[in-house]
Amino acid sequence: ASSPVPVKQIAEGLFTTHNSITGQLKQLREFRYVDSHPLGREVLYELAEPLMRLALQVKETHDRRPLALIVDFLRIWHEQQDLNERLAQCPADSPARAYLESAHRLMLTGPNLRHELFRRDLEFAGPEQCDDVALEKARAVAEDGQAADLIRLGLILNARNEWDEAILIFTTVIDLENATPTEVANALYQRGLSHKDFGRTNEALADYTRAIELSGGPPEVVANALINRGAMHVQADRTDEAIADYTRAIELPDALPEQVARAFLTRCLAHRQAGRTDQAIADSTSAIELPENPPDQVAIALLIRAIWNSELGQHEAELQDIGLLFTLHEAIVGPKFVTPMLHFKAEETVTATFAVTTDPVRWTTLLTEFANHFARFDGLTQFGEAAVKHLPIIADSPLNHAAWDAWVVAWESAQASLPEDARDQLDIPLRLLRTGVSWLKTKEEGQLLTLAREERSILRQALNLPPEK
Repeated sequence: ASSPVPVKQIAEGLFTTHNSITGQLKQLREFRYVDSHPLGREVLYELAEPLMRLALQVKETHDRRPLALIVDFLRIWHEQQDLNERLAQCPADSPARAYLESAHRLMLTGPNLRHELFRRDLEFAGPEQCDDVALEKARAVAEDGQAADLIRLGLILNARNEWDEAILIFTTVIDLENATPTEVANALYQRGLSHKDFGRTNEALADYTRAIELSGGPPEVVANALINRGAMHVQADRTDEAIADYTRAIELPDALPEQVARAFLTRCLAHRQAGRTDQAIADSTSAIELPENPPDQVAIALLIRAIWNSELGQHEAELQDIGLLFTLHEAIVGPKFVTPMLHFKAEETVTATFAVTTDPVRWTTLLTEFANHFARFDGLTQFGEAAVKHLPIIADSPLNHAAWDAWVVAWESAQASLPEDARDQLDIPLRLLRTGVSWLKTKEEGQLLTLAREERSILRQALNLPPEK
């Protein structure tokens, strides 16, 4: 058969059992000789190679009917107008005429195969694929007037920053009589994004509001509209309105976990803008603890909570969150996302470690833990730089000189705990730290002369000293 058939039919045609043929079909699929198509509880199979299907059709066709594979090829290769012209020029007694007539008839009554292939390509590539070829395909299938095709075209235009045309396309969907509430809500939301990117704030707010209030709109679109409208309220210093929108998104039934997490995080920032740090920390904690929250959102929430805890002087909690960031990174998050966050937190880690205790043993424990964390994620350079930049804070602290020396010893112990091939990355920072502490105790210029000129320049800058003359 030229169309997909169930396993039972194949087994009967080959005079074998269902169980016997199943394994062979699986192997043929792995070799890409056949394609499988799940249909309910059944799986249908067909030959994958076009030439094999053509040979089968030639064998099965005995009455000179046009071969379906060639007819389908003509339907894909030619546009309607091209096919009309070819048919008009084709002599009545030409063998090709039957093929052209079949292709012409099916093009009028059946699906547009060219557009079906374009749709498959566009769905496989996704809306982020917005080059000229993707745009041409999207324009072609949008000619059929289906809302889904028009929305896809609008998304591609948006990605190309062609907002005027994108707005027109989304407007077409909104005005379609046969568009579903889901399609209308999506078009309203996407048109709102286009207006926002184009700088039309009022129009964007109006579209978000219509998407939110539309009867039958899907929760994921409503949640996105609420979050984006909330962000626009924040930009306009309407904090209370923003918090109300974020709260609605959090409480929206069937909103996706990542949307609820985004709403918690954005509400957290809004609370912080309003000076409600405790509520901001509570929201970041809710995002961290939210079931099924994507790892990237958890990482952002941990980073935000660490910042808030730092501002409140809650250094123990801050260090715990930074440690969790490392743990999260090791468990499930790719280094491209979290590593920049960890490097950014190097100075805060050193400051919090110094502030959280005056116990040299605890300093050693914490510095050892974080030195090894930063080593695993290529952050020792930033960690060492943070040790040197921290010198003015040491100078301003009420601790005595013995405590300063204990701080240096804790760093030396942390360096000794590192893998041997990583220790040298802290050689220069610790040399600068030791010399810097010695200078802080004596304020003698001669202490700095134990270093090379380049190192002296770095240390003088860290200590806020004027350049050498």
